[in-house]
Amino acid sequence: MEPRRHKNLVPYMLHSRRANAGFGRGVWVSTMPSGESSPTGETSERSILSCSVVICTRDRPERLEQCLEAVARLDYPRVDALIVDNAPSDSRTRDLAARRGVRYLVEPLPGLSRARNRGARACETEIVAFLDDDAIPEPDWLSALAAEFMDPLVMAVAGRVRPFSGIAPVNQRSGKTCRVH
Repeated sequence: MEPRRHKNLVPYMLHSRRANAGFGRGVWVSTMPSGESSPTGETSERSILSCSVVICTRDRPERLEQCLEAVARLDYPRVDALIVDNAPSDSRTRDLAARRGVRYLVEPLPGLSRARNRGARACETEIVAFLDDDAIPEPDWLSALAAEFMDPLVMAVAGRVRPFSGIAPVNQRSGKTCRVH
């Protein structure tokens, strides 16, 4: 099975610590089309928010290695990666994290929500983004997501996932094959 490829947006919530209103209450959500940039066009160092990318995994170090390679190629200047190993059965993921110099945590109880919550609690950055271990973000993925947080009303960002398999998806409404870029 080929890894999924993310373009600009990821389907999982990004929580801005500025929100401080709690998950699920009064959250503004912004989605933006691929290729769009910040409305203000700001890119100064002082306008760049710190960001953590939490990668949840469970016994799939081969997929995780591909994901980490893509995260290392992100064009975002202030990013910290964190691997959350969910109920691991061996030490392969811990060993991979040590080799790559990536922060590593264990969530002993199985469950993706538990792993994400564990990762979010361990982050001290302004933005927390989530990836699955089989996702491969494009270099501009995090920059495009973070740009949405320039609007002080935005507290969460969500979006689409593009398939990486090379097989064109079918539009559910029209039944026609969609073009894959």
